[in-house]
Amino acid sequence: MLRLATGNIVSGDDFYDREKTIEQIWSHLETDSLLFSAPRRFGKSSVAQRLIDYPKDDLIGFMTNLEGSKNPSEFLRSLVGDIWKNEEIKKYISMKTKGMHHLENTIDWAADRLRIKDAEFLRRDWKIIGEEIINILSVFPKRMLIVIDEFSIFIENLAQNKEEPNHFLNWFRGLRLSPQTRKNIRFIITGSISILPRVQRLDLSYTLNDLYTIELPPFEPEVAIRFIKELCDSNQISLDPLFHAKVLEIIGEPVPYFIQAFLTTLKDSGKAPIIKSDLENFYWEKFLSPNFDLTFKHFEERFRYIEKWEADIARSILTFMAKANEPVSRGQMETIYLEKQGSLEGFSELLDLLLHDRYFVEDPSGSGKYRFYLKVFRDWWKGRRA
Repeated sequence: MLRLATGNIVSGDDFYDREKTIEQIWSHLETDSLLFSAPRRFGKSSVAQRLIDYPKDDLIGFMTNLEGSKNPSEFLRSLVGDIWKNEEIKKYISMKTKGMHHLENTIDWAADRLRIKDAEFLRRDWKIIGEEIINILSVFPKRMLIVIDEFSIFIENLAQNKEEPNHFLNWFRGLRLSPQTRKNIRFIITGSISILPRVQRLDLSYTLNDLYTIELPPFEPEVAIRFIKELCDSNQISLDPLFHAKVLEIIGEPVPYFIQAFLTTLKDSGKAPIIKSDLENFYWEKFLSPNFDLTFKHFEERFRYIEKWEADIARSILTFMAKANEPVSRGQMETIYLEKQGSLEGFSELLDLLLHDRYFVEDPSGSGKYRFYLKVFRDWWKGRRA
């Protein structure tokens, strides 16, 4: 039985498909740490949690989320906080800290809950403390997987202090590449916005060149149809199987979250049976109504991580694209940029950022034009911003 899940990480029996991606990840983890990318709502965290819940062989793992972390010492707080949740790993570290001056003086590993003894010491000597933690984990009896989520947002937060991204990213790369770490630890670095354009802007892209990149795609159409059927059957949604393909036509790219959110709208309507014409009505009048703005707001909120003038131009380009109802050319976007900025300096960087963050993609027709990546986002933007 599949429950409708539109908020939290999906796990257990509610997790669906993704076998190919998971097998691909395990295969590459044999030799490399990974950069796991996809837009928000695609299910990256759920896939990462699946790897931790159902590990291969003798592997053990945990995941830490850096969205609220603003500096290296907070990175370590988050890391240690999630180590604390795994009694086996915590117990092992507590036995190995003797003689490690920095680690002993900073964290009370014998406490019932996480207690930082000296926050200033942690802030000042985060490099040494971090190395001591990873060095202990690198000799743990089992191989270890450490998933670091929202890494790109963390880097944006670091960038508020000009030198910190340089110091942290070079330190973290050196740590990953040390023979002792590589022998026993693999990292998966992921985030809800694309990491590469961020570090490129800081001239630090080389600090991630040891990571193998895997992108999480939407469902395949046939998988999405099965997913819709099982959700309808499990949740008493009275929708004729003949109309399941219509759900995908309305939503567009078969992203699990948006399928579940739309089916939740159908279920909450209480209507039975649901007929074909209801689907369009519920989509435009309910699913894309102001009541569901939080479902899509994050697309616009991501602009806070770029300059205000860039965000204004990006909004203008998206509005033009939404109104056009057809793919637009690079030249048309350049015209908008020129009107706002007076020159094309910086245009390619902004275009690259929007493409990496999957606001839009090259149209598959081969015309060299661009279209919204997600139909649901285009429809929402057109209704709210265009």
